[in-house]
This record gives sequence, structure tokens and C-alpha cells, in this order.
Amino acid sequence: MRWFVLIAVPLLSFPAFGDDFTDLLLEHDRTRTFCAEYGRAMLTVGVHNLPAPGQEAGMMPIHYGTAVAVKDRDGKTHLLTASLLAYGGKELFLSLPSGKRQVVRQMRTLGDGALVELIVDSKVLPTNLQPLTLYDGKSIQSTMPIFAIANPGAQFPMLVRGAVLELLSGPLTGLLVNDIPAPHGTALMTATGHLVGINYRRFPKRDKHSIAISAETIGEWLHSKGPTLHSSASAR
Repeated sequence: MRWFVLIAVPLLSFPAFGDDFTDLLLEHDRTRTFCAEYGRAMLTVGVHNLPAPGQEAGMMPIHYGTAVAVKDRDGKTHLLTASLLAYGGKELFLSLPSGKRQVVRQMRTLGDGALVELIVDSKVLPTNLQPLTLYDGKSIQSTMPIFAIANPGAQFPMLVRGAVLELLSGPLTGLLVNDIPAPHGTALMTATGHLVGINYRRFPKRDKHSIAISAETIGEWLHSKGPTLHSSASAR
């Protein structure tokens, strides 16, 4: 019964989202189509420390997250991920569908530094990379249903359902608390595949909640002047 209540609240609160949300919940084929279509905007990104002399690279721990291709208001594509992941080691790389690892040599810090843009030659990116469009509908509100794709590059990706739990205010305006416990660049979408936000860290003292940068804020950051450019993946 508790599961039903959690799902029913977004439907009652947002009738405009109701049909699309219900379809994704109940239609297996549409769920697979959703993951296949919008998963093309996402690439696995990893970071690890470089081995010391005498150490094997394969013995170094790797932390993984997601890089999300986002289309700005001018139609330009940007590849974004969480800065906490990107700056968490000595070397950052993209894990491409071909199986190749592409080391990222440059990044731009966006806004207050929560997100970074990965600067990569478009020739090395998948030809079917399809950026997400920023959500520009009604104001994002608490209990709004959201979706994320787990393992987007895998043979069987999984659709994760959640909701916006809280809109932070004051100096934290533009941040969303949500119940999708996947930080480090996870894209939060509407049922129609529009980007609502990007998770960049876990919520302090709440392991099953994350904090995301809202689509509106991402749009502003992408059009701000002079983001900081770093010449190496460590950016230290």
C-alpha cells in the first residue's frame, strides 16, 4: 500500500504529467523505448589515480559516474558531469560504446563549480549521441515525478522512478533534492525525456537522496561568460 501512495501523489499533484507517467509505469515496451532513446545522451565516465612507479594500473580503484549530453538554447551540445567525480582522481576518461577509453584532457567549470563540461573532440564521440533538451515547462515543483536511466550503455538498461522532494532556497536556490540515490552526473528527466536536472552529490546524512542542479540553472550556466578552462583532467 505504501508503494501505491508514493506513486499516486505525483499523479494527483501533476495531472499534466499523469498520462505519460502512467504509460511508463505500465508499458514495458515503452520503458525499453525510453531507455534506448534517451540513453543515447549518456556516456559512462570514470576516474582513477595514476599508479605509482612499480604499481599496475589495473590495481587502482576506479569510480564511475555519468556524462550527459545537453543541448543549450542555441542548439549547441555540451557534455556535462559532476565536478566531485571529475576532480576525484588523477585521470578522467570516457568509456565509449566501442570499448575504448578516451582520456579527457580539458574541462570547463560551470557556475559555482558543481558541474563541469568535458572538452572532447566530437570525432571520438559516438555518432548516435543524442543530447537532451532542457526542461522549460511549468516551474519544477515538489512531488514532480522524475526518471533516470541506470546503466544506460548496457544491453539491458533500467528505468528508475523517483520524485522531486524539495526545492532549496536562499543561497541554495537552483538545487533539487530527489530520491534517486545516484549522484555523479545522473540525468533526471520527465516522462517525455526533457532534462529536469543533473545529480551532483548525495544529500548529507540521507544515503537514499541526492542533490541536483536544476535545468534552469544549467541553462544559465551554459550561457554565462567565461567559464574556467582546465588543461588537465586533474584540474588541481
